[in-house]
Amino acid sequence: MKKWLLATFSVALLSPCAFAQSGDIHSARADLYFLASDSLKGRSPGSREIIVAANHIVNVFKDAELAPLGEENYFQAFPIPIAMTMMPESNQLQIGDAEYHPSKTIFPVRFSENATAKGEAVHVGFGITAPELEHDDYNEVLVEGKIAIIDISSPDGIHPHSQYMKYHGLDYRISNAKEHGAVGVVFTQTDRTAQPPQSSYNSSIPSGLPAWFMADAKDIVDGSEVSISVQLLPAQVMGYNVIGYADRGMESTIIIGAHYDHLGYGGENSLYRGESAIHNGADDNASGTTGLLYLARNATSIAPNHNLLFIAFSGEERGLIGSDYYSEHPTVDLSKVVAMLNMDMIGRLSEDRELLISGTGTAVEWDDIIEGENTTSLAISSSKGGTGASDHTSFYQKDIPVLHFFTGTHDDYHKPSDDPDKINYKGLIEVADYIERIANAIPDELTFQKTNDAEQSTTPRFNVTLGIIPDYIFGGPGVKVDGVTDGKPAAKAGLLPDDVITQLGEYPIADIYAYMRALGAFKPGDSTTVKVLREEKEMEFELTF
Repeated sequence: MKKWLLATFSVALLSPCAFAQSGDIHSARADLYFLASDSLKGRSPGSREIIVAANHIVNVFKDAELAPLGEENYFQAFPIPIAMTMMPESNQLQIGDAEYHPSKTIFPVRFSENATAKGEAVHVGFGITAPELEHDDYNEVLVEGKIAIIDISSPDGIHPHSQYMKYHGLDYRISNAKEHGAVGVVFTQTDRTAQPPQSSYNSSIPSGLPAWFMADAKDIVDGSEVSISVQLLPAQVMGYNVIGYADRGMESTIIIGAHYDHLGYGGENSLYRGESAIHNGADDNASGTTGLLYLARNATSIAPNHNLLFIAFSGEERGLIGSDYYSEHPTVDLSKVVAMLNMDMIGRLSEDRELLISGTGTAVEWDDIIEGENTTSLAISSSKGGTGASDHTSFYQKDIPVLHFFTGTHDDYHKPSDDPDKINYKGLIEVADYIERIANAIPDELTFQKTNDAEQSTTPRFNVTLGIIPDYIFGGPGVKVDGVTDGKPAAKAGLLPDDVITQLGEYPIADIYAYMRALGAFKPGDSTTVKVLREEKEMEFELTF
């Protein structure tokens, strides 16, 4: 462990834990104002500032007499991929005597292997082998030792209802080309409804062969000599989960978790469209981390019939990397973990007192426990699914009952305006106290059950955005608009917060999943209509993606 991990970063960044009263609203306010201060610069993984946040969490765990249970003291280190470097001079496509270097329409794809390849071109259609559909683009095509020229569309196009949906990925097509003996791939675009791949290299996910995209490849004919060179330099930073343990000598353990990382100065996940600015992430997820610290300080009164494992995850904003790493490299026996309770964005409890709890279908006993411990009349909305865009998913996938607590989205989500002065501190503590009561009610064993996540897991990827923040707590029918992003199609069309979207084009919108499936049917430049309910009056707007 680097020495500076445990060092004080500067006087200006001193942790407030020594000055705050433990276990009350004042302490929670001090924790959150510290974690979401400008001085921590958005807690981006790999930054010196997120280490200061990690050290603050360690100090609270120490004061709460939680034992270290990382892989090195309280810390568990893991790699987080960051954008790869693509040096134009090291990447080249040659067709006959014509040489091409990376441009907007010709470039290596992010699924490419770092390698060189040379061979004759051979067109293999869409590069798909689908026995159940009696389709094989490699049938009677000799590709051994050659460069496969592959159309990025599919036999019935690229759309949410394609029979070939599971074969659309370029990574699959590269792997399939390799299985058939190809030495390289050039993707082409003959169907303009199929969106070209992105010329970005946010992570290293090679699929076995060097591969380029060439939007207009009419000059590549079968038998052309093609040469490919790809050199994408992967890079990574280290993330750190922070782990504290209350060992009661029990057979079972409850995991209580929250992620403490955020977006730094924004990046590709930001919804802000101005100049680079610090994204403090007060609600996302300094609020959940503050709830974690509050419960850690109260550990002696929580679930005495279980051991307690407190984990502050990093890398959540990059794709649940920290929790996924922990689930594959646990420091306790996961077979003895009876439940995982996750807090992500619990800082905006509204006047309506709405709290969304996800994962309620992952244990037979959850519904009774949730209802029985709601002694302060919170307005609970529940979702049975065990998967979602937060760290509980990593544990549900290990057959562990999970609950995820969330007070809803808002217009400050993933923007620099998500600041500590907008947090409902009394509400945050009320949610944390409720989680404590739920933990206390967990029996020695819970009856785990799989939930029907098919609707969530098969939601198609889409190439357009409406530019709204949905209200995930809204029970439907329809999708309620919690916020509208300036300059996006919804704002230009005239949609407002509190509108309820009921139809997008020809697609009825029953819930968030129907909404996302509908988006998958559109491409940039398409025009359509959107129907909304506004103050119980149906209205229709025209918009262009």
